[in-house]
Amino acid sequence: MEGVHGAGSGTPRAVGVQVTGRLSGKTYTVLLQNSSKSEVILTAGAIGTPQLLMLSGIGPRDHLQAKKIKVVADSPNVGKHIVDNPSTRVYIGSPSPVEVSLIQSVGIDPSGTYFEGLSSPQKSPIVVVTQKVAKPRSSGEIRLLTLNADDNPQVTFNYFKDSVDMQTCVSGANTLEEVLLTSSFSPFITVFQPMPSGGIVVAPNRRNPLLKPTGLVSP
Repeated sequence: MEGVHGAGSGTPRAVGVQVTGRLSGKTYTVLLQNSSKSEVILTAGAIGTPQLLMLSGIGPRDHLQAKKIKVVADSPNVGKHIVDNPSTRVYIGSPSPVEVSLIQSVGIDPSGTYFEGLSSPQKSPIVVVTQKVAKPRSSGEIRLLTLNADDNPQVTFNYFKDSVDMQTCVSGANTLEEVLLTSSFSPFITVFQPMPSGGIVVAPNRRNPLLKPTGLVSP
């Protein structure tokens, strides 16, 4: 999808959108009604929204010109300051059945099918405990790789660029280990598994400062 802009020498104004069907491959143009109350609302998520804005000519002038996109509005902050929340997860075997997660697959798949929730039975029950950095200080940016809206843009989150985020994540991982040692969790845990610190939980209040930054990104 891309924005359609009105002609004229005044302030640029979106007058509609162009939508390409994922299955048909056909492009359709939808124009606003001639009304002061008509507007285009772009809600394509934290990554898709700046991507579509830049493809429509709204974004940092230097980046748009480098991609040979006509600049409709020079807006330097489009695609900037994107933030994601680093997290730590611990997976623990459980002696009793636990509720199966409904977030294994959610959203729109490549065929255009929408899934509200999809899950499958686990071979063995597990408990997953997660901590997240609620307000990370590190931020990144989104840049276009191609002029095709179906192609993913380049996303740089700059995880842990600010050292405070790493300290917060390490503290949270240590707290997870301490929580799992409490009597409240003992009925749900069969055996202690390796913790984020790389060791085994053996004593409460163990503050391990040697956690190493390893991880993966889940889209």
